[in-house]
Amino acid sequence: MNVAVCCPGASPIGGRVRAALEHLRAAHTLVLFGPDERPLGELTPRDHERILIPIDDDPACAQFVPLLREVGGTVWLHAWSLRALALAHRPALAGAGLSARVAQWREGGLGALRGGVSPLNRSVVRFGDAFVVHEEDTRKAILVERNAPTPTSLIEGDHQLAEALEALPPHRTNRKSLIANAIEASDRAREARRAGTD
Repeated sequence: MNVAVCCPGASPIGGRVRAALEHLRAAHTLVLFGPDERPLGELTPRDHERILIPIDDDPACAQFVPLLREVGGTVWLHAWSLRALALAHRPALAGAGLSARVAQWREGGLGALRGGVSPLNRSVVRFGDAFVVHEEDTRKAILVERNAPTPTSLIEGDHQLAEALEALPPHRTNRKSLIANAIEASDRAREARRAGTD
């Protein structure tokens, strides 16, 4: 399978991604994107069967949030609370006034606006197509936050990442519409009928 892997560069999560590449390369063809790799702007979603986006509470991961929103992908989520990432993605969170309140609402919902403790993770949790997590509590929290069936894979170690990617669906940019699937099914049925009459 052809997998685009977003690499955050020199950071703790970047080191973890580098360590996991060995396991991924054994099962998939990888194309790396990030500060030390190909530019993110060169990522063409339809060229890849999966897009893997590692996310931790690390400002280095903020560069992936616009990509996640635009094309989707499988989020390899390392932390539920993403306050440092949110501050890097939305600097207005550190301020005061209306712009800060809007940023709080966008990242943490009503709980953040009311002054409650919020994980500030909506830019990630709401836009990921599928999730790979290391804890059952995180998997459950994703389902509660999204309030919808969401493909998730629980892994015990990074060596299971390649298998988890295979089990999860492609990013939304690469999915076929119901109409395209129906047309392909009709074409296959027509060919099968023709083959049966020859």
